[in-house]
Amino acid sequence: MITLNCRSQIETIQAELDQEIQCRRRLEDNFALMEKEKNLLDSELKQTIHQMRRESLSRAAATHSPQQQARLNSLLQEQIETEQQFVANYKLEIQAKNEELAEKNRRLQALMIYQHEVGDLQQEFEKERLSRKLLEDNFLSVKKEKCTLEVELQQVGVIGGGGLGLCRVGLGRDY
Repeated sequence: MITLNCRSQIETIQAELDQEIQCRRRLEDNFALMEKEKNLLDSELKQTIHQMRRESLSRAAATHSPQQQARLNSLLQEQIETEQQFVANYKLEIQAKNEELAEKNRRLQALMIYQHEVGDLQQEFEKERLSRKLLEDNFLSVKKEKCTLEVELQQVGVIGGGGLGLCRVGLGRDY
């Protein structure tokens, strides 16, 4: 009964482990997608910065009237503020992705520990199963030897007709 209970627990734990492994694979896939998103955002940021520099240089190179210069300065200031806001938003998004990644790494570590514990339980169960098998084999061997001795005693006449009846059950697992 204990063995069946252990086996049931191990099967339950194994099913949970399989679910957690699937979850781990999904987390790894999500991580790969996040890496791709991050790389894409990096690329977009570099392109935007490069484009802004080109536009800024081409505007500065042209000669402007004082009014145009003031308007250009205003536009450049707006562009700088927009760029700073974009960079700030990008940094916040990266920070959020890093936090999400850290949480998924913590979950992955917990799953690995859980997987290790399941392995330990499986080893313990296997040791218990082998120990029980050994005890059963020893019991059957002793029972067989006992029956053999009883038959020998009957043959030499120490035990009378019906004998002690110790071998009636047979050598099966009737204990």
